Amino acid sequence: MPPSPTPRGHFPWKVPRRNVCSSEQRATATGRSLVTELENIREWEGKNVVDPDGADVGQLEDVYFDAETDEPLFVTVHTGLFGRHLTFVPTEGATLGQDYLKVARLKSEIHHAPDIEKGGDLSLDEEARVYKYYGMAFQPASTEAGRRLVRH
Repeated sequence: MPPSPTPRGHFPWKVPRRNVCSSEQRATATGRSLVTELENIREWEGKNVVDPDGADVGQLEDVYFDAETDEPLFVTVHTGLFGRHLTFVPTEGATLGQDYLKVARLKSEIHHAPDIEKGGDLSLDEEARVYKYYGMAFQPASTEAGRRLVRH
């Protein structure tokens, strides 16, 4: 006679299956942000960046953090001829796939976003312009320079 099931309906010798899914599926299913999904921010560097439709935007260069909260707010992506320009893209709503970062903004919107020369720095006025372009509220940080975005 076979053993009877446990109160939950599982037989004692059977181990429940683990639900295995990608980090993108997990983030989507749980509604967690990209920030809480990643353990190592350096995993982002060099990833291909794609828009919500899967269109290739470019290759990720840098991650910019909020100077006060230390949360990643923007990434820069190689754009333009030969990738000489770095275009800012918000990390809000982004998900990390196995070999790409999917951002919540369309390629057409990113194409017209503010950019900087590779190796250049972002001034306080340029920071404000990036925030404004994406419809995000900007307030200078309480740091000495007032800069909100910093590279790590």
